[in-house]
Amino acid sequence: MNAVKAVIFDLDGTLVNSIEDLAESMDIVLKNNNFPEHKSMAVYKTFIGNGMRKLVSRALPETERTTELIEKYTHQLIAVYEQR
Repeated sequence: MNAVKAVIFDLDGTLVNSIEDLAESMDIVLKNNNFPEHKSMAVYKTFIGNGMRKLVSRALPETERTTELIEKYTHQLIAVYEQR
């Protein structure tokens, strides 16, 4: 019999509903960088999926969606989210 060495769970949205924390964290990043906040779970539900970089890309104004800026704001989102 083979022993199980690891178990991986996709917690976000499966076992833990973290959309509110993600949305509030992203709105903090947007506000801190003088961008309009979305403040809508319905809007954030359309942004969630395919990771934090995609969330950041979708939440940012179109003019800010460069590789460098998405990376910068993703780091900010991770920092804010970890604090929450």
